[in-house]
Amino acid sequence: MNLSMENISSTCPISSLQEERLMSGLSFWLEGVLQSIICLLGCIGNAVSIFLLSRRDLSNSFNQLLATLATFDLIYLATMLLEALRRFGLESRVHLYSFPYFLYPLNSISLTGSIYMTMAIAIERYIAVYHPMDYNRVMTDATTHRRRLLGYLVPVTLVSIIFNIPKFLESEIIWEEVGTCKGSVDTF
Repeated sequence: MNLSMENISSTCPISSLQEERLMSGLSFWLEGVLQSIICLLGCIGNAVSIFLLSRRDLSNSFNQLLATLATFDLIYLATMLLEALRRFGLESRVHLYSFPYFLYPLNSISLTGSIYMTMAIAIERYIAVYHPMDYNRVMTDATTHRRRLLGYLVPVTLVSIIFNIPKFLESEIIWEEVGTCKGSVDTF
């Protein structure tokens, strides 16, 4: 089979009206309905986890790191739920104005924080398993416990924010007419 450069098309495929309707329907059900259900269930689960892990009788660094992970996940799910509501046309002006400058960066910061907090929990578990004597000694002292916890939380939060500073500059609101917002956001 002889393929030449003339046979290869460099244009994007054009979809038919039926394909456009299918994509629109799939987008509504997947990015609207299913995403909303998953986000609601995740928000409830994370809120319950934060409540349970923050109790006094469960106060150790591992549980506090898990509660922090649940907090990052809860923020991520809340921002994704707001985005799913936009698919239903339920956005408000506040949502449209805050999306490019606050919600979009917050979504990325919470996702990054969740990933790095998972790594911090893995490091904490590694230390507890491979150095149990040192770990138990540190866990009994309250000041060392707090310092150890901040040793995970501060770097994870700072790296998550610093890593996502460009997200604050990526998008903007495009105005069509004076006083009305188009409702779409361009990301670069």
